[in-house]
Formats: sequence, structure tokens, C-alpha cells
Amino acid sequence: MDNIFLETVPLAYRFDIHDGPIFETVQELLEYMPEMTDKQFAFHVTAKKNDFAQWIEDFHGKGTLSTMMRNAKSKEELWNVLKTRRAEYDRREQDEKQPIEEKLQQNEKGETAPITDDGLFTKVHDRFEEKNEDIGNKFDDLTDAMQESLKNELPDKLAKLDDELKTRQDELRQRLSETRKSGKDTLIAALYMRQYEPKIKLAEATHDPKDFEIVKLLLDTIEQELKEAAAQPDINVKQEVLKLAGIEE
Repeated sequence: MDNIFLETVPLAYRFDIHDGPIFETVQELLEYMPEMTDKQFAFHVTAKKNDFAQWIEDFHGKGTLSTMMRNAKSKEELWNVLKTRRAEYDRREQDEKQPIEEKLQQNEKGETAPITDDGLFTKVHDRFEEKNEDIGNKFDDLTDAMQESLKNELPDKLAKLDDELKTRQDELRQRLSETRKSGKDTLIAALYMRQYEPKIKLAEATHDPKDFEIVKLLLDTIEQELKEAAAQPDINVKQEVLKLAGIEE
């Protein structure tokens, strides 16, 4: 990350402080802060402007530094902002320069410990391998359990209920088709019907009576929607289209 404090601005962007020096870097402004007079600060910072913050935005763009500088209402506040942000940049630069091995090497207690390069990467690699193997084993166990559940036959009571639900779904699907062909609005019923397959497959996999009950409730909802659709007044599609077009038949 570039250090905004040390970047030299082009000639056209230099900051000419009132009755003072000309700055080419933010660092020069920071170093001048102890010498800046209240009169100089008041010249550049008023209720309507903040020349220091504007200088930063003009060349570096609007960011955290310029925003904090714009909120500074006194010379001391501006100085503290500059010192704080400079310290943050220094800390980030130090983190970026820190050798990768110092960031990675952690023992089981979370403490750093000297370790050779070969040992470090072997240790990290082994750790990742262990994690991956553990995740893989858990996934395999879950998959095996699901497959085993699918292989097992449903108990007689649930098998009978499963057949009844499938028969009812076939009947409702036929009713939905007929209702739609009669010119009724079956959109909602059709949307509910799309949920049937995934829900019945889940119930057959889990063997959970609650999942079968959810499927039953879904079919009840579809049936109710079809009843309401059938109760709608007949629609003459041709007449409706002509009416929308402003044409009398």
C-alpha cells in the first residue's frame, strides 16, 4: 500500500500555506504543524472551507484522511489527525514487510515459535491436509447415510401414505391442466405444484412422518387454489384482448 504521506505531488498541486512554506508532501505538512500559527490555521480553515482537506482530495481523492482532516476544527485536532493516520500507515507498512513465516508459525497454544522454512511449510501443509481429510470424512458419512436411507424401504404405513399422495398429486395435476384450458387463472396453483417433487423426495429420503405431512398440506393448498380458480367467472380471452386494445367486437 502506497504511503500517502510520502508521495510527492506535481508542481500544480503543491500547497502554499499562508505566510509560510510550500508543501510537496503530506509529511511536510505534518512536520510543520508545531510551527503553524493560529492565524495561519484560521486562514485555511473556516466554517465554509478546509484548504488542507481539499488539498488532499484534489490530488489523492476523497478518503479517510481527507474526511478526518475536514472534521478537525482546531490546529491541535488537525495535528492529531495527521499523527494518527501516519502511525497507521507506518504500522501497515511494517505488517506488509513482516516475513510470511512469522505470520504463519503458530503452535497449538497460539504462541509463535522459531521454525525452519521447510518445517514451517510442512507443518502448514500437514495441517491443511488433516482439515481437508476431516471435512471429507464427514461429507462421506453424510452421503452414505442419505444413500442408505434411500435404499431402505419405507415402513408399510409411510409407503401407503406415499402412494396415496402420489395418486392425489396426479389427480390434482390433471385438474390443474383442465382448469387452465378452460381459461381460468391457475398460476398460483401451478407454482405450488412445482414444490411437490422436491418435498416428496425429501420425505422419502428422511422417512420422517412430518415431511410427509408437509407434502399433504401442500396438496391441500393446491386443491384449495384450484377450487378458487374454478369459481372465477369465465373469461373470453379474445374479448379481453380487444377491450385492452380499445376495439369493440
